[in-house]
Amino acid sequence: MWSNTIYEEHLTKSRYHHFNFHIISYNILAQKLIETNPLLYDDCLESNLEWNRRKERLLREILKQDADVKT
Repeated sequence: MWSNTIYEEHLTKSRYHHFNFHIISYNILAQKLIETNPLLYDDCLESNLEWNRRKERLLREILKQDADVKT
């Protein structure tokens, strides 16, 4: 049997204020694809394509976004 509750009524009135969250998602290019297709990245400095540098920049960007959900 379905039963309405006071809490349900509260959520119905203000649901947009209770469930706000920030999601970020990145499609990160595999390092192997960069290494096997160097001609695609002629305009990039080689040092910017190294994984350690990419990893640091990605992590910094993800942390800066301060998302609730990271995928």
